[in-house]
Amino acid sequence: MSTRVQKLRKGVIEVQEAGDKIQLGEELQDARCLTVSEVHFFLSEKKTARASDYALARSVPASTALATNLAKFEAYCEKFNNFSNSSTVVELRKLIEEFPGLGEELLEFEIAQIANFRCETSEEMKVLVPSLHRVDDMQLQELLDHLRNLTKFAS
Repeated sequence: MSTRVQKLRKGVIEVQEAGDKIQLGEELQDARCLTVSEVHFFLSEKKTARASDYALARSVPASTALATNLAKFEAYCEKFNNFSNSSTVVELRKLIEEFPGLGEELLEFEIAQIANFRCETSEEMKVLVPSLHRVDDMQLQELLDHLRNLTKFAS
């Protein structure tokens, strides 16, 4: 199973796919993928900085559509954020990226999806992220077990 999106850009149809082989387009090839929790804490920090700089916030008129969309985006991140502090989110990413025998093999997209889904089994993870089929089941399961322990003690 894969997710396939076609978009028309300058008269050319570009296919973006996150399946067995990840093809997200040239502009996203080397991009850093963030987890929902990382985005949540980033937005929280920016919101706090905006609130503390009241004069600047008053001088720049906010678009109603932009403000509405940003509020929806913040609500989504709040709903699916699983952590109460940003240090746990940093630890989670570090654990995935540096996991022995697996961390260097994972792509940015896969790292973000592993952190977002936090599945119980490697089989479930591979159904949700088909590109992980190239990864050893035992190593992936060991990583998921470590992540579960980290999140259990962080809660």
